[in-house]
Amino acid sequence: SRFWEDARTVASGLRVPKPLGDFLVLEALRKSGGTAIAVSDSEMLDAGARLASEEGIFAAPEGAACAAACEKLLACGFLKSADRIVLYNTGTGLKYVEAYSTRFPRVASSEQDKLGGLITPR
Repeated sequence: SRFWEDARTVASGLRVPKPLGDFLVLEALRKSGGTAIAVSDSEMLDAGARLASEEGIFAAPEGAACAAACEKLLACGFLKSADRIVLYNTGTGLKYVEAYSTRFPRVASSEQDKLGGLITPR
């Protein structure tokens, strides 16, 4: 792989401009008939919000990226709904509350409405 200049993403665990084991990952993809797919920060955060809402899992964006990629691969037919699919989430969304807060905008009409937040009741 080539060095990715100015790498940016909300998923800090995926922000690796030049992975050390890139050749191992590419070899595994080729030998397994696998694929790689890109997902945007927006797709990660949307998938993370869906995981929280539908499954009760507050995944880190890195884990949510797996869910977003799976959705894309199912939609394009690379994966089939009958396939056995395992998604890994290695972190908590609690470390990314600020990033997820963009999915839940708050409109405060008074000082009382400003109490509470994403974690605590309003």
